[in-house]
Amino acid sequence: MRILLVLPPTAERPTYPEPPAGLLYVASALQRAGHEPTVLDAYRNTISPAQLVATVREGSYDIVGFGGITTCYAYVKLASRLIRETLPSVHLIAGGVLSSALDLLLTHTPIDVVCLREGEVTAVNIVNRLAEGKRDFDDIKGVAFTRNGETVKTPAQPMIANLDEIPFPNYDLIDMEIYALDAMRDPIFSVEPSSRTFYRPGMRVFNLKTARGCTNACTFCYRHLLGYRQHSLDYVIGHIKHLRDRYNIHFLRFGDELFTRNKQWVIDLARRLRDERIDIRYVVHGVRTDNVDRELMDAIKASGGVTAFIGFESGSQTILDVMRKNVTVEQNISAIRTIRESGLDVLAQTVIAMPGETTRTIDETIDSLVRSEIDVEWVSINYAQAYPGTWLWDYAVSHNMITDKERYLLGLGSSNSLLLNYTTVPQMETARWEWRIRKALLLARYRRHGRIIDRIKSWDPRLYSFLVAVQREGFVSAVKSGFQYVLSKYHG
Repeated sequence: MRILLVLPPTAERPTYPEPPAGLLYVASALQRAGHEPTVLDAYRNTISPAQLVATVREGSYDIVGFGGITTCYAYVKLASRLIRETLPSVHLIAGGVLSSALDLLLTHTPIDVVCLREGEVTAVNIVNRLAEGKRDFDDIKGVAFTRNGETVKTPAQPMIANLDEIPFPNYDLIDMEIYALDAMRDPIFSVEPSSRTFYRPGMRVFNLKTARGCTNACTFCYRHLLGYRQHSLDYVIGHIKHLRDRYNIHFLRFGDELFTRNKQWVIDLARRLRDERIDIRYVVHGVRTDNVDRELMDAIKASGGVTAFIGFESGSQTILDVMRKNVTVEQNISAIRTIRESGLDVLAQTVIAMPGETTRTIDETIDSLVRSEIDVEWVSINYAQAYPGTWLWDYAVSHNMITDKERYLLGLGSSNSLLLNYTTVPQMETARWEWRIRKALLLARYRRHGRIIDRIKSWDPRLYSFLVAVQREGFVSAVKSGFQYVLSKYHG
C-alpha cells in the first residue's frame, strides 16, 4: 500500500531542522513489510491542509498517517476532515505523542485508528490489516478505534526490548539538504571556538538519538515512553559512521531525553570515538543535573562534546518538588559549575509558572541562576503548558481551568504563548516573569564584569531582543526581521 506519513505544523517553529525521526523509523519498518511509504514534513515546509489534500490525490495514497505532538491537533482535525470529504476511500491513522489525545481524535475527527506508543510494530500491523481489505483491529495490540460510538482500546503492544533490532532510518525518504545543514549555520556550533577551528567547508550537522524513554515522570512533560532503553555502542558508532560517510555529517546533536543516564556507556562511547578516530563535534541535549560529575563531563569534552543542555527547570525547591524532578537546587547549581569547569558550554532549560509558583519562587530561581554564574544567553525560559497525558493536564482539568478539552487544544496549536495561569498570581504579573529573570541575569553579569552593554540591555525587553538579534544576525538582518515582524502583526 502507498502510505503518506505526515509531520503536521504547529505554532512552535523549530529552532533547528530536526528530522522527523519517529516517522522515518516507522517508514523503514513499513518498507521492510513491502509497503511504499513517503514522509512529508508539513511542519518544516508549512504545507496547508488544502495542499496536503492535493498531495494525497496526486500521489494516489491509500493511507495518510499523522504523527507529532498534541499542539498539531488543530491541523490534524482540519486536514483529516478535508481528506475524508474529498477522498473518502483514504484510510486515516494518527500516532506519536499526538495519540495522548486519542479520545478527541476519535470523537471529533475522522481518524480511523490511533497507533499508541511505538509504531514500528503496531503501524505495520495496522497497514497489513488494511491491505487485506479489513478494518477490524480488535486483535492488534496497541491501537484505539471507535465502534458503535464507543472508544475501544486494545492491550498495549510490548515495547521493543532490543533497539538494535531497528535498522537505521532510510534517510533517502527525506531531503537531507533540509535537515543536514552546514554546521556554521547552527546557533551552537557557529559560535563555539573549537567547532569553528575543526570545521571544513561542507561539513554538516544532524540530530541523532541513541536511546528511548525516560526514568522520571516530570509533571509538565508530555513524552510518554517511560522506562529507558539504549542502543548498543556498536549500533551508535555504526550510525555515526553512516551519517559521516554518506552525508558528510561531522557535527551531531544527541537529542536523547537522558543521554547521560548510563555513565559508563557514555564514557565507553567517548573512548570509542577517540580510539577509532571518529573526529566529530557534538551537543548533548538530555542531561539530568543529578547525572553530572567531572569524570563524565571530561570524557564528553575530550571526545568532541561542546555543549550540554540540562534540565535545570527551577531554582526553587518548592517548584522542583511540584515538578517531581527528584533533584535539589544545589544539584542544579553544582551541575552548571561542573559542566563549565570541564570546558563545556551549558544551556539551562527552565519551566516557570507551574502551580505553586510565586514571585518569591521566581526570585529563588533567579538567585540560583545568579549563583551558578550562567550567562543570560544560555538560559532557556518556557512557560508551563498543559498537554494531554501529563499531571499538569489532569491538574488543569480537575481545577476547571480546562473545561472544553478540544477548544483548549485548538488554542494550544495556534499559539505558543501562555494560555493558562496555573498560579494564584495575576497573569499580568506572571507574563513579566521571563523578563524579570533575564534582567536579573544581565545585571548580575554587569556587576561581575562591568560590561556597559549588559546594563543597556537590561533597560527594556524589546531593546534586549533587538540587540541580541543584532549580535546574532547583524544590524541589517535584525532590522529586516523586525520590520517583517511588524508587518505581519499589522496585516494579521
